[in-house]
Amino acid sequence: MLCILGKTLAYLLPIIELLKKEEFESTSFQRRLNRPRTIILVPSRELATQLLSVAKSLSHYAKFRAVAIVSQVASTTLKRTLHDPIDILITTPHRLESLLEKQRIYLSDVRYCIIDEVDTMYEEKNGFLDTMMNILKPLINRSHTNINAIPI
Repeated sequence: MLCILGKTLAYLLPIIELLKKEEFESTSFQRRLNRPRTIILVPSRELATQLLSVAKSLSHYAKFRAVAIVSQVASTTLKRTLHDPIDILITTPHRLESLLEKQRIYLSDVRYCIIDEVDTMYEEKNGFLDTMMNILKPLINRSHTNINAIPI
C-alpha cells in the first residue's frame, strides 16, 4: 500500500499545486460545470476508488473537488456528482468515452491528463487502445494540455 500511495502522491501533489497556482494567479479564473480541469485515467474501478480516497483526504486541506465516475453509477448519483464543478475527474477510459458520447462531460477545460498504469492500458488484451486514442487525440492537439503517463 505504501508503494501505491507513494506513486499516487508523486503525481497527485504536483497536479494539485498546479491547479491551485492557476486559481491564485488568474484574475479571470472560473470553474465550470461538466468541464474537469484534470483527468486521471485508470484501468479499473477499484483503482479509481482507491485514488479517490487519497484525493479526498487531500481535498480537505487544499480545497479542490475530486470525483470518481466509474461504471455502475446510478443516473441520479451521476447527476448529483456533475452538479458542481470538478477539479479532478478519476475514471476509466470506457466510462469517460461514454460520458463524452452522451455529452455529460466536456474536455475544453482539461489542463492535465494523467494515465495511471499506462502499460496496462495499452495492452491489446485489455481493449483500451482505441478508446485511449479517441480520448487523447483532441487533448494532444491542444497546446494547453499536459499529458503524463505513469507506469506501474
